[in-house]
Parts: sequence; C-alpha cells; structure tokens
Amino acid sequence: AVVSTQSTGVTSASGGDRFTLSLWNPDDAGDDSAGVVMVNDNMVLCNEGMGRDEANAICRNQGYMYGMIMDPYDFDNLNEKHDPFHGYEFAATNIECDPDSDGSVQYDCTHTEYWETATPCDDGEVLAVRCANEQFSMGTYLTVKNKRSGKSR
Repeated sequence: AVVSTQSTGVTSASGGDRFTLSLWNPDDAGDDSAGVVMVNDNMVLCNEGMGRDEANAICRNQGYMYGMIMDPYDFDNLNEKHDPFHGYEFAATNIECDPDSDGSVQYDCTHTEYWETATPCDDGEVLAVRCANEQFSMGTYLTVKNKRSGKSR
C-alpha cells in the first residue's frame, strides 16, 4: 500500500496534469518518514540530478523539515531480484527545486517530463528519500589499538 501524507498536486512543466506525491515504504507501511517517491500512486520519479534541495522540498511536501536521497535498495524488501517497480512508468526526471522551498513543489520545482528526456532511467534509479524534522548528521569514530598492551583506547 502507498503511504501518503500531506500530498500536494504538482503542475507539470508543460502546465498540464497535476501530480500527487506520496511515499511508499516497502519495509514498514506505518513509517511515512522514508520511502520510494510515488506519483499518482502508479508512477515513480527518476533520481537523475536529484540533490539535497530536491529531497528537502519533497519531504517538506510530506510534512517534514529535512530530506536526503537514499538508495531504493537500502530497503530490506527491495533488491534487484525483488523490484516491484520494474515496469512502472517514470513520470519525471532532472527535478530542480529552490533551496528555500516550503514544500510547495508545484511552485518551487521544475522538472523534465520523462518522455522528453534524452537519458533513460533504469529501475535502480527510482527516487527514494528519508525525511526527518532534525537535520541529518554523520559521525566518524576511530579506534586506535595500542600494539604493546593490545587494548583499545
């Protein structure tokens, strides 16, 4: 099932159809903070050209403050052998969003309709995001082993 929170219509670059964005989490249908970005519950977005601004805009559209792009195969229930998106149509690619987007992606983002792009997307290029209300951080820890005592410090 597709999990949708605060979905918003997005007007296409050609000014035509309106899209509804939602997140589908293949590991936990109750977790709406991460998932594959679905368009109208039956299409996906290509992650080509996506970055922090675009992830933030999509997550703000879903009611969160921050977002980051993730590999769709990071979900335990998705892999190259079990890819439920094989055969799904890509809706858009090369999405670019204003860094200050408040989640109004229909006003703050531009994109290329997938059928207009010269570069095809593969199944592994399905856009997935992780959202949160606190900024993401990374840490590095170093363990040094003293050769004389054999103990770690």
